[in-house]
Amino acid sequence: MKLYNPTKVYFENECLAKYGHEIAGKRVLILTGRASSKRNHSLQDVVDNLDVGAEVALFDEVESDPSIETVVRAARENRGFAPDVCIGIGGGSAIDAAKAVAVLLANDEGADVEHLFYAERNAAYLPVMAVPTTCGTGSEATPFSVLTDAAQGTKRTLLTWVYPQISFVDYKYLRTIPYRECVSTCLDALSHLVESYLSAWSTEYNRFYSTEGLRLFGEYKGFIAGPERFEAVDDAIREKMMAASMFGGFAITANGSSLPHGLARTITHAMGISHGRSVTMFLPGYLRSFEEQEGVGAVLRLLGFESIDELEDYLYAIVGCVRVPEGAWRDSMRQMLANTRKLSTFPYDATEDVFMRYEGKLFQIDREA
Repeated sequence: MKLYNPTKVYFENECLAKYGHEIAGKRVLILTGRASSKRNHSLQDVVDNLDVGAEVALFDEVESDPSIETVVRAARENRGFAPDVCIGIGGGSAIDAAKAVAVLLANDEGADVEHLFYAERNAAYLPVMAVPTTCGTGSEATPFSVLTDAAQGTKRTLLTWVYPQISFVDYKYLRTIPYRECVSTCLDALSHLVESYLSAWSTEYNRFYSTEGLRLFGEYKGFIAGPERFEAVDDAIREKMMAASMFGGFAITANGSSLPHGLARTITHAMGISHGRSVTMFLPGYLRSFEEQEGVGAVLRLLGFESIDELEDYLYAIVGCVRVPEGAWRDSMRQMLANTRKLSTFPYDATEDVFMRYEGKLFQIDREA
C-alpha cells in the first residue's frame, strides 16, 4: 500500500488571510475564469495576501473544461513575465489549467506539447498553489490535470503529476456559487467517492477518505435536491461540501477514477453538458454491474439510501435524463474499451454488453439521432 501526497492543505475559514504569506513567489501568475473569482472575492484575497512587492500577472480566460489551446495561449502570453509560481483560483478547470501552464513554462518554448503532456512522465513544472471555489473536482488535493483535446474529441490527463504545493480551502467561497454549478460539482465529488471506494485498486488508505466523503455527502444531499432547498444552505453545510470534495480528491489520488469518468469524457465534449452531470448519469448502471454487491451496499448505507433504485430516483429528480446520440455513445464506449488503465479499476470484465446495460432513468441512447 502506497501513501503519498505532498500537498499542504489549509482547510478553514479565512485561511488565505492567515497563511497566504506562505505563497513564495515574487512573480505570480494567477489563472482563473472570467467572473466567479471576482464575484466571491477569492482573487482579491490572493492578491491582498501576497508578499509585499510581488508582481502579479492575471490570465482570466480559463473556460469550463479547459482546452489544450487555452493553456498553450496562457503560457505563450506570460512567458515573458517569467513567473516563479502559478496559482489556480476557481473550480477544477482553473486549477488544472494552472498545473498545465506550470509545466509549459518550466520547459522550453519550442517543446512539443503533445510529447510534453502525454508522453513525458517526469516533466519539470513551476510551483503551483490552489484556491478552490467549487466543491467537486478535488483538484486542490490531486496531481491530475485534465484538458480537452478538441482534435480527438475527448478529455485527456497529463502524464506528469503536478501536486499543488499549498491549497487554501475556504468554504466561504461557496456563498455565491449558483445552484446548478454547486449541484454539478457536488455530483462530481460523489462519483469520485463512489468510484474510489469500489475500485479494484481500493485500499484502506483511499477508503478512509472515500468513506468520510460519502458520509458527508449523505448529510448534505437533501440541500442540493432542489433550488428551494438550496436556499437553506449555511456555512456548516458549505464546509461539509468542501470537505467531501477534498476527500474525493485524496481518494482518487490513491487509485484513480473508474468507468463512469472514463465514459463521460467523450460525452462531456460531444454534448456540451457539465462534467458532474455526465459522470452521474452512469452511476446507477455502474453500481448494478457489480457481481458482488457487498461493497455497493456499504456505499449506499454511507449515503443514506436503501437501494440503487432510491439513489437513481434521487439523482433523476435533480438532473433528469440525458439522451445521448448513438454515435457519441459508441465513440465513448470505443475509447473506454481502449483505456486499459480505467478498465483495470473495475473488478470484473467490462465489455460493450456491460455498458449497454447502463441505460436507465438517467441515461438513454437516442438511436434516431
